[in-house]
Amino acid sequence: MILSEQLHFDYSHLSNLFKALEGKSINTFQQEIKVERIKELLEYNELSITQIADDLGFGNAGYLSTAFKKHTGITPSQYRRLHLKNRKAIDSA
Repeated sequence: MILSEQLHFDYSHLSNLFKALEGKSINTFQQEIKVERIKELLEYNELSITQIADDLGFGNAGYLSTAFKKHTGITPSQYRRLHLKNRKAIDSA
């Protein structure tokens, strides 16, 4: 893994240290970062869910949707609808 190579420590040591400090695994933390990026991209409404899945390295839109729902409790489509509905244009303020 890149992290092990860059820091010159065994991955299991880094993983245990990270979990002790952050209370979550490196993989969980990485997934949380990806979910936040997905949220941003959904709010911009410029890319399809399939394009977002491709850009972020998910195997397909279904896998992205499953991971997203696991972390947020709603699907990417539901998230997009909720946030577009609540979004106000600059000139409407």
